[in-house]
Amino acid sequence: MEQANLDHNHELNGHASNTSQMPCHKSKDGMVLDIVDEMQSNNVPNRCINNMMRDMHSGVDKVPVTLRDIENRKAKNLREDHSNDISKLLEFFKKCQSDNPKFYWDVKLDKQGTMHSLFWSHASMQSEYLDFGDAMSFDTTQKTNLYDKPLALFVGGNNHLHNTLFGCALLGDETIETFQWVFQSFKRCMRKNRTKSILTDQDQAMAVAVEREFPGVIHRICRWHVVNKHTTHINELYALHEKREFREKFNSVLNHPLTPSEFEAAWDELLTECELHNDPTLIKLYEDREKFIPAYFKGDYCGRMTSTQRSESMNFSMKNGYVGKQTYLHRFAKKTLNYMDDLRLKHAYWEYLGTSKWPFEIQVSRIYSRAVFKDFERKMVLCSAYNIEDDVQTGCHAYLVQHTNKTNKISWGQHQFKVHADKNRGEFSHYKPIFWNVFDCNNMLYRLNRVVLCAPVEGLHPCTSRANPNKIHFYEDNGRAEREYTLVQKYESV
Repeated sequence: MEQANLDHNHELNGHASNTSQMPCHKSKDGMVLDIVDEMQSNNVPNRCINNMMRDMHSGVDKVPVTLRDIENRKAKNLREDHSNDISKLLEFFKKCQSDNPKFYWDVKLDKQGTMHSLFWSHASMQSEYLDFGDAMSFDTTQKTNLYDKPLALFVGGNNHLHNTLFGCALLGDETIETFQWVFQSFKRCMRKNRTKSILTDQDQAMAVAVEREFPGVIHRICRWHVVNKHTTHINELYALHEKREFREKFNSVLNHPLTPSEFEAAWDELLTECELHNDPTLIKLYEDREKFIPAYFKGDYCGRMTSTQRSESMNFSMKNGYVGKQTYLHRFAKKTLNYMDDLRLKHAYWEYLGTSKWPFEIQVSRIYSRAVFKDFERKMVLCSAYNIEDDVQTGCHAYLVQHTNKTNKISWGQHQFKVHADKNRGEFSHYKPIFWNVFDCNNMLYRLNRVVLCAPVEGLHPCTSRANPNKIHFYEDNGRAEREYTLVQKYESV
């Protein structure tokens, strides 16, 4: 080359819509690219990112990155995520362990030495389990990650009646062996097994694994899944016996009986009325009654759960805003932590709302959370629907409790019950489960038509209480004298 002419020999095009396409005019501002990366990692569509950039820079001509640039950036990020995905996951877990040594994770390898299943639980999840792990729901869902591994969540309910998470697992398959492995990992993580009841769907492999790994724990199956399995035939029965109001009576028999004997009497009455004793679907439902009918669990704490709705609700939340079928494993673990942070913020908000300025509510709010207290108020009103008389035949401290609105429409329903209450000895019992349709647990105060039957304070359940202090203050009716009770004493006045 002998000579170079550096002057432009063509007319310069200074229009912004053209210059924005030139590589030298592309934005290399790290802040802009970080915003794009963060929105893409949160599953914001590229078109939405482009529109937001246009609004931020007051016009399409001033946007530092084009839609094509955003799409290319997305492809580049996906290639980086795919590279060493497992290594990045393990690096994230090690960071979690360095931040809190109580973080627990476990992995199951297949015959080729690759990851088959994965379980992990943050320290906050383990703390939630210690407080609210009496009853939990376990279920799996699909399409949450790039490798099509089913997501399994250990879910419970906190003192605000909201969902809380105890542990997460990504499973290689849904066999008995895999379920046993994840249950064993869960128990090693929690160290102290406080689970009293567990709720699952009708998966047979899951049922076998629960029986083997949680012996003595009450295993309930989701009522919705049981009934939904026979939806077609049950809908036919609804239409066939519409004049006999089969739908209303069938749902009433499933939900309203207080005792097993009441349920069996109601079931027999319904089948006799509609001539359905030989119906194979109803025979199957009756055989499984002890697994899903509430009347068989009135004396057991099941966290107000009759279906796997808590698990399904949490699965839905995870898949709508956090993870999806294109999510890599290390991203999945990080998004799970983000979800936990959001749950903690929600819990903190309800803790903030759990205050009151009214004297009686102040007293009860020290025991119950805001959500449980609202339920307490409603059931206190229902409680006044009973009359109390001394049981002369039984003797001292015995009462006959009868519902004021006795009806003959339900022949199998019980309306009179015997209650023994000796507050001096701290004894409280009932021969029939009178209050289970009114109250959820025995730690409530029963005020029935000016008579107070007192339950032990030490029965307060952490799953419904705000705190379990060593001393609880309670006021006299006149509002003047304040009395103080320890956990071994009883409430004597309201």
